[in-house]
Amino acid sequence: MKRLSVNKNIRLETIKRSMATVIFSTIERVHEYLQTWLPFIE
Repeated sequence: MKRLSVNKNIRLETIKRSMATVIFSTIERVHEYLQTWLPFIE
């Protein structure tokens, strides 16, 4: 897995299939906020 440290609090890494549930849950939790910035999210 590739990782890139942006700073001590932020790390970017390659998405793995095992992360799907966490990513989906996070998007669902902040869905309303995301619609403000990403109008294609309905």
